[in-house]
Amino acid sequence: HKSTFSRFFAKLAKRQYLHLVKDVSRRLVKQHYATTPGFGQRVALDSTTLKGWVNGGKPKPSDPEARWSVKKNTHGKNEFVLGWKLHIMVDCETELPIAANVTPGNTSDVTRASNVLQEARKTYGKFHPRFVMADAGYSSLELFRLVKVQYHAEPIIKVNRTHKKLVERFGIWENTLTWKTLFGQRTAVERAFSRLKGQRSLNHITVRRRMKVQVHCYLALIAMQASAMAA
Repeated sequence: HKSTFSRFFAKLAKRQYLHLVKDVSRRLVKQHYATTPGFGQRVALDSTTLKGWVNGGKPKPSDPEARWSVKKNTHGKNEFVLGWKLHIMVDCETELPIAANVTPGNTSDVTRASNVLQEARKTYGKFHPRFVMADAGYSSLELFRLVKVQYHAEPIIKVNRTHKKLVERFGIWENTLTWKTLFGQRTAVERAFSRLKGQRSLNHITVRRRMKVQVHCYLALIAMQASAMAA
């Protein structure tokens, strides 16, 4: 019965069980590292906005932990969404998630990049990608240094032209064919989001509060990771 699934889902969202859900995803990632040559060598970072199960027009929204996010739509106009953000890192070849992080919708992408990288290393202790790809939302001197020094990888991150120091140090490389070819592989994370939303119910959240939203997101990731193992 539907109520049985609801009670089980609520149990998974408790602190003492949520880490077990994440562990299933981590084990699947480890299996991909073990069975797929080159897995995790070229990775891409990005986030997507998730509409919360909440009425944003009320003075007190039904989900007090959800937050407003704003982004440009395809017509260049601001689009406001009350809900969450899912930050993930994917392998560019297989387009499979390696690490994830769920935050309120108003969280900036660059501030969660280090958390996603840490999660990847926690999942797989030998996490040392060759290239880390990301769009201009991750343009930060601190992130460039983190990727190069701590993870011994090359940051293929589009530089925000207002960041003068980054433009001086890394802007010229963007004009090279090598950089453009590598940066083009960043779209792997966008295709992963498209499949998660279109095939794994990521675009249909019917739970409230961050713990339950995390379970929903991780179940979607697990479904994608597990189906790839079975293929």
